[in-house]
Amino acid sequence: MRHVERAKVRAATWLYRWSLAQGIVGVIFSALTFAGVFTILLEPVFAQIGLDYFDTLIVLVVIAGGLVVGLAKPAPLTW
Repeated sequence: MRHVERAKVRAATWLYRWSLAQGIVGVIFSALTFAGVFTILLEPVFAQIGLDYFDTLIVLVVIAGGLVVGLAKPAPLTW
């Protein structure tokens, strides 16, 4: 009976980690999609101040990264 319980815990742990990884990948792809689309849309605006596509992309990736980190809910401390 112990072997079956251990297998269930292992499967539940694996599913939890898989779900967590999928969430992280989703956030990363969303941030990169935001940066890519708005790089194309805002490049003419940033070109007026001397930034090219790459510079515009870097600015938007930094903004998206700052939003992801800034709006992240901190994990509760459990002792």
